[in-house]
Amino acid sequence: MIFLLLLFIQFLVLQMNHQIGLVLTFPMFLVTELLAITMNFYLHLLVLVMSVLKEPREQLVLKAYKEH
Repeated sequence: MIFLLLLFIQFLVLQMNHQIGLVLTFPMFLVTELLAITMNFYLHLLVLVMSVLKEPREQLVLKAYKEH
């Protein structure tokens, strides 16, 4: 969903390139590129952290269950 949104933003920026000119919108395009890269990175990081946090919690629950 986020990826589609970013593609749409890039498309809009490219459309603006044709209308306004490269000088004004090229930095904007770079900003959207960087935003896409960082969002992707943080998304992967979040998934990694969640998977790491999820595993010990399940083991703790199992441990507590076995003790009872």
